[in-house]
Amino acid sequence: MTAAGQFYLRAADHESLERLVHRIQGCFTAGAVGTGCTHEVRAISAEYTELAPDPWLASAYREAVTELGRAPMSHEDELLRLTGSTDMGNVTRALPGIHPSISIDCGDAVNHQPEFAAACATPTGDRAVLDGALALAWTAVAAATDPVQRERLLTGAGHRVARAGGAA
Repeated sequence: MTAAGQFYLRAADHESLERLVHRIQGCFTAGAVGTGCTHEVRAISAEYTELAPDPWLASAYREAVTELGRAPMSHEDELLRLTGSTDMGNVTRALPGIHPSISIDCGDAVNHQPEFAAACATPTGDRAVLDGALALAWTAVAAATDPVQRERLLTGAGHRVARAGGAA
């Protein structure tokens, strides 16, 4: 007789995920020992880490959306916001980057809901796409025209990964 399961583990940060994986593997081992079975654990996908946005790029984006008449999320709220799992977290650990967001008029709906998808296909959804693209372009221009930041971003110099509770 064979039993199989597929589990997807999530945590607020990489270190918490490592602890969770260790605990869950212990549970599987205990279950196998307790029932006289064997077990095998295989990773079936990549491990995604939390976002570590570059502070300068995030600030430049925040300034750009403000210039467009939008109220950006504060830096403090941005750090507290749970954004889900994404491979962009892995990218921001390897090189300076951001994963900005922009609001649309969607009422109480959140991502992955039909109401949110419907709100995206409205004039305010279209405006958000255009404003977001323009803010990203202005962020790129700000980085390209600031010699210090341009050099830092091109070389990755001084890239530090932000961790919960402060910079690493």
